[in-house]
Amino acid sequence: MLYYHTGGFTSTRKIGCNVVGIDIAELFIEEAKERARRQSVSERVEFRVADTYALPFEAGTFDAVITEFVSQFLDRGRTFKEFAPVLKTEGYMGINEMYKEERISPKAAEEIAHAEKVFGEIIELPFSLPTPEE
Repeated sequence: MLYYHTGGFTSTRKIGCNVVGIDIAELFIEEAKERARRQSVSERVEFRVADTYALPFEAGTFDAVITEFVSQFLDRGRTFKEFAPVLKTEGYMGINEMYKEERISPKAAEEIAHAEKVFGEIIELPFSLPTPEE
C-alpha cells in the first residue's frame, strides 16, 4: 500500500499489509521511522522522501494508494493522475480528507476560517479546507 504522508500504522497493525509512506519533507520521514520503531511495525513499513507529482515507483506496484489529510495542500488533479499508473489492476484508491460543510452556523464558519488562517501561518503555506464540491 502506498500511503501519501507518513501514517499507515493502523493498516499495518490491523490487516498486516506492507506500507510505503511518502512525504516531501525529510523531517516527517525521520519522525515516521521513529514512530514505526516505537510501535514495533518497522519490518512492515518503509518511508521515503518522494515528490507527489513524480512518483518513483514502477507501474502496478501497489494494491492500494491512500491519501489522508494532505490533498488540500496539493494540486489534486495532478496528484490523483499519479495514482493510476502505480496501482495494480483492480487496485484501490482511498482519499480520506477533512472538508467543511456549507450548512454550518455563522459562528462555526468564523471559527473554521480563523483556524485555517492560523494553521496556514504556522505551516507557512496556503491552507483552506475544501467543500464537498471541491
